[in-house]
Amino acid sequence: MNMERAQISTELLMRNLRHTWGKACRPAGTDNINDRSIAPFLGRNTGTYYPYWNGSDVELPPIPVEWIIAPVRYSDQLDKCPTSADTIRAFVLADFIAIIIATVICCRPLLCKLSCGLLGAKSGGRGVYWTWIGSFALELLGNVISSLVVVRTDGYEQLSMINVFALYASRPRLKAWWVAILRILVVLEHEHEHEHPYVDGYIGSALAEQLLQIIAAAFIGTTWDAFPNEPIKEWMHGSLIYMMVVPGITLITILLVVPIWRRNCEAWRLHVDNKGDPALLCVRIFITCIAAFFFIVIYTAPWIYWTKFLKLPGSLWCPPALAEQAAIWAGFSSLGA
Repeated sequence: MNMERAQISTELLMRNLRHTWGKACRPAGTDNINDRSIAPFLGRNTGTYYPYWNGSDVELPPIPVEWIIAPVRYSDQLDKCPTSADTIRAFVLADFIAIIIATVICCRPLLCKLSCGLLGAKSGGRGVYWTWIGSFALELLGNVISSLVVVRTDGYEQLSMINVFALYASRPRLKAWWVAILRILVVLEHEHEHEHPYVDGYIGSALAEQLLQIIAAAFIGTTWDAFPNEPIKEWMHGSLIYMMVVPGITLITILLVVPIWRRNCEAWRLHVDNKGDPALLCVRIFITCIAAFFFIVIYTAPWIYWTKFLKLPGSLWCPPALAEQAAIWAGFSSLGA
């Protein structure tokens, strides 16, 4: 008798796994709160996948429970849920603002002039290798404040702030790679010496980005591995692997392609006597192209992941005040430059 019940339960589970893909999955911002696989997970992003399983029926959500940002009750909130396009626009806006401000802040001489010498003084010491702590802290603080915006909104109080924080670590960030290109291309000449004014900003931004990618990869690997909805997990498999190997690609990039440990006498450095040498210009362009290739590979990963992810959650992706969160990301990311 017990064997028959177990077999029936297994058959029901597999049947629901097969049908969930076509039934429950909707693009972000789409109303599917009446779906049986959605309702039990509103207002929570922790806990078991089977809170109401009585042994005869199983309904699984379209995304891992830790990736849910939805209120307990929608009422008037449903029409305010961001669509896939809204979420992507928020990411793009945050990136665009961050790289514009970082172009100014990361340029040491310009920052020194704008701050009347209070910031950006030329030290030349190895203390710069610890500036990444400030960049990392500000990036983290931006995610912390965005997470607080979510969990302190009415209806979202039961969400785990840690999970909201960790999933935001996986969003696309362009600033470090934009500063890396500037670090290669921009060279200032002063009293027969050359300076790469973006090198300090690049070191801090690159190390902060590396650590955030590790957080994102760990969160993605843990949450999706525990997700029992096999058809959806199989569909996301390629993007999940991509996100989990990106920290390794980034490590190779910042150690070998555009080394964070090399501040002076780079192979692509232009000397005063050879400033107009076409061969040196070709070398610089070649190295820039190689670096850009690695940066594109790294930056593409979160976009592929989020593009696929946003096709799944329906009403389970409803972060409040997304425009304000984008402004927070942009502001703190820029300050972290």
